[in-house]
Amino acid sequence: MLIMLELSWLYPKVNSVQLFGSSTQTRLPANQQGSKLLKKFSSYLTEGSLKALKRFALETDRKDYEVLQEAVDRYLQHNK
Repeated sequence: MLIMLELSWLYPKVNSVQLFGSSTQTRLPANQQGSKLLKKFSSYLTEGSLKALKRFALETDRKDYEVLQEAVDRYLQHNK
């Protein structure tokens, strides 16, 4: 699976991110699940994109996977 994400809303210097995914099912503890069941996902990002993702997550007091989930959700919603 290949997804191109526009991340200009996330961090101005990041134009897009390519995600190549394969997942294996894992569960987080109940206090980290929220309203959606989470599955572990692995992807490849450029070093600059990963740094920007981590920086944005830190600046907004969130986990990097939460920021990435929001980016994927917005991308999918916009491209229905």
